Amino acid sequence: MPQMATASPAAIPTHQARVDTVWKTAIWLTAFLPFIQAIVTWDYDGRMEGMWFALRHYSFPAIIGEIAIIMIAIRSGMLPSTYMKSLSKTAMAALLLWAIFALFSSLFIADNRAVSMMTLIRFALHGLFLAALIHMVRQARLFSPIQWLLAIMAGILAYIAVLTLFALTIPDPANFPWMQRLPSATNIRQIANIIAIPAIAPFALLFFSNGKHKWSYAAAIFALTLFIAWSGSRGALFGMVTGTIGALILMRRIPAYSSIAAATASFFCALLASLALSLPTGSFGLFRFANKAQDITSGRVEIWINTITEIGKSPWTGHGAGSFNVNMHALHGIDFNHPHNFILQFAYDWGIVGGAAILLLLALFGLTIVRSAAKAPLTGFAALAGFLTLLTISMVDGALFYPLTIMMVLAMVAPVFISNLHQDTK
Repeated sequence: MPQMATASPAAIPTHQARVDTVWKTAIWLTAFLPFIQAIVTWDYDGRMEGMWFALRHYSFPAIIGEIAIIMIAIRSGMLPSTYMKSLSKTAMAALLLWAIFALFSSLFIADNRAVSMMTLIRFALHGLFLAALIHMVRQARLFSPIQWLLAIMAGILAYIAVLTLFALTIPDPANFPWMQRLPSATNIRQIANIIAIPAIAPFALLFFSNGKHKWSYAAAIFALTLFIAWSGSRGALFGMVTGTIGALILMRRIPAYSSIAAATASFFCALLASLALSLPTGSFGLFRFANKAQDITSGRVEIWINTITEIGKSPWTGHGAGSFNVNMHALHGIDFNHPHNFILQFAYDWGIVGGAAILLLLALFGLTIVRSAAKAPLTGFAALAGFLTLLTISMVDGALFYPLTIMMVLAMVAPVFISNLHQDTK
């Protein structure tokens, strides 16, 4: 009888080293996607036309990175069909229902079919991206949640560092279009939203890791909060606070009081320090909040009302993803890329049925995170707080419209789906 082939002892460490390299490569590449996006879209003269606008608006550099991570996972043995089969019957039905309505609206309803189909494909890529991250974590016997979150923290700190460098080196700051033209995004608020979600990583490390460098996590919270406060983004600040507090309440866990004190002190010291920073325009900084007291919604109510009116014109099929800006500008003179509310965004894009289907998927996704969070405090808090931050911001902005915010929360969430991470604070 032929003997069964067995792996040599030397081959096992080699294979394990290769597996560990895969997940580390994936998370470091993911963590630095905002940094890469900023570098690729870098320029000094505020160009808003053609390729430069497309690179920022559609986040092409980040999406290429997302595709690269999916390909790495497939090469290491990931089968997308396996993750499809693992979905519950309810989730599978909702996914198929959304796909049918989204495909129909993109092919037959949307005026710009190319943009609509590209947006639809991008959402499908996000699903594959999450599967890729989960696959890599499951493969790694030596997976470290702390290293995972440290990579995310390092990536977002590098992002604000390069944005700060850009702001300090603009040749003609007085005439620069500050609101629309910092690298990587379509406006400064979107940049703040990109920062707010991975900013949860140092909170998680400070609250639930057993590391000896908690002062560095507090310093990271200070730096990230300082940049968000400088940007004047209410949604990002509120989302970060709501996500942090909401996750602790849902998890029913209280971190060490010293950790809570350090996080709180870092946060409020950053708010105070931001008041001393030089501001490019009156649209930046914490004082912007007071200036907006007479119109606290910044025109969002008008956008929401007009969006509901347009949803009523095509309630079942929607208008096609990615069509909001062109359509609403033509009909109502509104120059926004999305309705600043993810519920209205999904209903406008894919109709009531398609929108309800993806909202159901989102609810099931959140419920899974809540149930899993109790098993592992570090990864559980990071996933839950990141998800709640995303939802909070998405109620008043486009965090569920732009790719980078979605990618960042998926990176925060992925480890919580691994059942063997019961001791994740080491």
